[in-house]
Amino acid sequence: MAITQKEADYLIQLEKKFVKDDPIAIGHFPFTTIRELVSADGRERFHLDLRHDSIRLKKYTYQNRARVIIPLVRLDIGDTLEHTNPDGVHVSGPHIHLYREGYDDKFAFPLSAYPFSDPDDMITTLAEFASICNIVNLPPVSGRLL
Repeated sequence: MAITQKEADYLIQLEKKFVKDDPIAIGHFPFTTIRELVSADGRERFHLDLRHDSIRLKKYTYQNRARVIIPLVRLDIGDTLEHTNPDGVHVSGPHIHLYREGYDDKFAFPLSAYPFSDPDDMITTLAEFASICNIVNLPPVSGRLL
């Protein structure tokens, strides 16, 4: 399901709340958690995906999806990550993917251009990611540094 850039930008900036406020436990590998989100007006549904790879201990991913399958924002943390954008631009290390019309989440940007204070701190990074995605009222989060 494709959406326009205008729709994607709207969905990213739309205030999102957790459907359930159960605590989130992160940092213990491997883990995959999917939490449901809803817009403040209840008209749009979202998912927050949290994943920590068991093979590469310093790799984890946070993703915000709309309408079940549309990736809006994805954060990939890991020192050895490599990504090549459809236009040939190469990105090394931690990076963030933002929806681009016609490409979904295929474009990545260096993390240095975004307000992430310490990617090794999974809890702080989750709060900063939530802010970029306009996810409010983050439930209690427990975990550890990488």
